[in-house]
Amino acid sequence: MNTFIVSCLIGCLSSEAQVSPSKMLDSAQLREALEEYLSRIASCRMHYVLTISQKGEGSPKSTIQYEIVEAFPSYRRVETTEIRPKDGATKTNEQHRYFDGQTLMGFAPGTRTWSIWTQNAPEPSLFSPLNAIGRCLLETRNMSASDCFAHPEYVTVEGEQLLDGVRTIVIKAGPSLPVSARPPGTTEDFWIKLWLAPDLSFVPKQLRLQFSKRHFHEWENFDIEPADDRLRGTSLPFPRRTVWHGPLTTKEFRVEEVVLNPSIPPATFHPTIPDGDELFIDGKKSVRLLTGGEPARERRLDELVAKSGAMIASQVADHKMRAPKPSISSTVIASVVGSVSGVLILVGFFLRRLRCAHSES
Repeated sequence: MNTFIVSCLIGCLSSEAQVSPSKMLDSAQLREALEEYLSRIASCRMHYVLTISQKGEGSPKSTIQYEIVEAFPSYRRVETTEIRPKDGATKTNEQHRYFDGQTLMGFAPGTRTWSIWTQNAPEPSLFSPLNAIGRCLLETRNMSASDCFAHPEYVTVEGEQLLDGVRTIVIKAGPSLPVSARPPGTTEDFWIKLWLAPDLSFVPKQLRLQFSKRHFHEWENFDIEPADDRLRGTSLPFPRRTVWHGPLTTKEFRVEEVVLNPSIPPATFHPTIPDGDELFIDGKKSVRLLTGGEPARERRLDELVAKSGAMIASQVADHKMRAPKPSISSTVIASVVGSVSGVLILVGFFLRRLRCAHSES
């Protein structure tokens, strides 16, 4: 009896340790189960809060609210950042990002400015809980975790492990994976390890990407609960809290709302730029256009006329203040007339340009 009790205690204390089950699925079966889970997430609408903390610091560095819509590889992201510096004054910044599979667009509501990248575009990737379950690997848009397990000769099933009371099967792919089975830009040192939860549709309870000895990404998923699948009228396990561990930073994601496979309007990922907003092409380049057709051109013309009137009034006032006598000298009159003529010539030039643009459109 005592021997039985001791054996039970040893089993409980070592529940986090890795064990070899009597009936273990092979790597092909595990990859198929993972692929089945991930393939059921064709699109997603999610609202989550990201808290970023530096290791060794007591208070969060910043909090970011995200509203995202995903339809791989396309996405729309609304990012609202709250920065709390040491002086305690909270600052808020909102940014929008759109990707339709080809074109990357950005929008800053505070300045009503848009950006479109046609070349040298930043990587159109998201940092979200979808990375944590392997639906799309970090810094990619089309590669899922199951793609890394396509070659059984590089895959190892390490056994079972209990994490936070959840039974998982540990499976590893790499190193020395073929180029097609690892994220772009990685070397043969890359490997990936998943802790799959067979009792929760094989959702990854934990995921680790190892790029080199010092470069890694590690995700832990908690509070795995059913998420509404609008396409099938069923539900699918999805984590409500995710923690990402990096070398110097910890990021915690709290999912406040998630809907799988919702109906998404076509214009979601490539919006129409409103009249009068400014557009920058290729980010840092000097190309700057005003969009919006005839209403925007008329608005711009009104601005030019108003600025011209202000310049004329300023010139006249300046000469009056400098004049030594009540009467205006011929030199001052000539200067004012010259300034007015210059402004009128400038306005005429813009009018001609606007008419030409209108006729060409």
